[in-house]
Amino acid sequence: MTKNRRKLGELLLAAGVVDEEHLKVALAEQKRWGGKLGRTLIDLGYVREDIMVKALSHQLQIPSIKLTRVPPSADAMAVIAVHYCEKYGIFPVAFDTERRTLQVATSDPTNDDMMRDLRMQLNLREVQPLVAGVHDIEAAIRRNYYGEATE
Repeated sequence: MTKNRRKLGELLLAAGVVDEEHLKVALAEQKRWGGKLGRTLIDLGYVREDIMVKALSHQLQIPSIKLTRVPPSADAMAVIAVHYCEKYGIFPVAFDTERRTLQVATSDPTNDDMMRDLRMQLNLREVQPLVAGVHDIEAAIRRNYYGEATE
């Protein structure tokens, strides 16, 4: 990730996924209540999760993933504790032990701070983002870390 990467709201505007008025409302809600912009837009009903994933994947040229269709590797699950997943809203997909490279599903692949923190905290060479929906990530965490039956 680079420092000059555009913010999520700018990307969604450019892709025509959200209009300026909805973005302003969502940013105000985010400021008021906290949380992630993508989640706020979805929760407000301004953007469907699958559309958000497709738009981000296309705009950023980052592959997307549907976590119900791709099981995580045991190595990836062993590398990242559930508290990191919940803190950052991510889910581990694959881990290359030799290269120390972790693929993570994230709804916010523009979050450079999160990518840097993961590299440093987990002693990784690289974190490769895959775009996924917020609800898809949360369900994968519940299913794989807590053993809950999810859709």
